[in-house]
Amino acid sequence: MKNKPLQLFFNEIQACKKCKLCNEAMNIKKGKLPGAGYENADTFMIGLSCGWYREKEIFAGTPFNIFIEEINQCESNVGAGTKRILLELLEVMEIEKKDLYITNLIKCSPPKDREPTYTEIVACLHWLRKEILAVEPKKIICLGTKVSECFRLHPISSEKRERTVIVSIYHPGFFLRSGRKDLYDKIRKEVKKYEL
Repeated sequence: MKNKPLQLFFNEIQACKKCKLCNEAMNIKKGKLPGAGYENADTFMIGLSCGWYREKEIFAGTPFNIFIEEINQCESNVGAGTKRILLELLEVMEIEKKDLYITNLIKCSPPKDREPTYTEIVACLHWLRKEILAVEPKKIICLGTKVSECFRLHPISSEKRERTVIVSIYHPGFFLRSGRKDLYDKIRKEVKKYEL
């Protein structure tokens, strides 16, 4: 286990020009958002994308600003609600940050917080594949329906793929909007059911 969280393929992702999102003004100014976490993490978590309204998340440098303290970067208040919910979910699922790598399906931010198109997602999947192969996690947690559907349609294989459990849960934004924390226990049981 590494002492500090890493951002795998950081330079390569910043240089990527495989879809039109890399030409968006915000992405040119702020850069792209690679995943972050521990290279040998047991849990690999996948979100959809960095939202336009969370543009400071790109400046901070980690999805959901989850590893800000560990990599000594400045955290903004933008996205603080989803980060708080995600930390609560990690506690419910008994997942420590030192055993986590978190990333997004796409590394650029779609304009005006729209969802990424299928073409944009497919263009970015090779980065997700490289991250999963590098980390080789025991379990992959998909945050939200869109991520779950995409991962089902485009399964990613590796030498340890047969031993990797795929679990789908609600996105932290769902709890932020709905307040349905009564579902936390259901999520805990679902994740524990596949404990390796």
